[in-house]
Amino acid sequence: MLERAGVTLVGEHVKHIAVGRVASAEISAVGFQREDIDINILSPSKVPVLYRLLEDNGLFKIEFNPQEVGSYIMDVYITGVKIQDSPIFFKAYDSGLIQVSDVGSGIVGQPCQFRVDASQAGEGQLEIS
Repeated sequence: MLERAGVTLVGEHVKHIAVGRVASAEISAVGFQREDIDINILSPSKVPVLYRLLEDNGLFKIEFNPQEVGSYIMDVYITGVKIQDSPIFFKAYDSGLIQVSDVGSGIVGQPCQFRVDASQAGEGQLEIS
């Protein structure tokens, strides 16, 4: 693990992201160059994921586009050594896969019942209002 001063993950180790939208992580690595950084991202089906690496004065932004529901794992290496904050986990969800059924007629202000199946939508928080 790389524990040098100035090399840290900016933000959370676990992120919830939407399928089809750009996901990103930022690494602060002052004094290192783009060529020093290697990224490995695996999709939920264990397929390597393409990414884009942007750099601005020692702050490196890694972007990728999740295409399937589930957990993505990103390992970050600097000069061949995994950084201390690696791996970074991304939990991808697709709210379009939530199924609502058994909706009867209702009356405003009165309780009603229905079924919600979010089993294929991925991990996340579902709110009903």
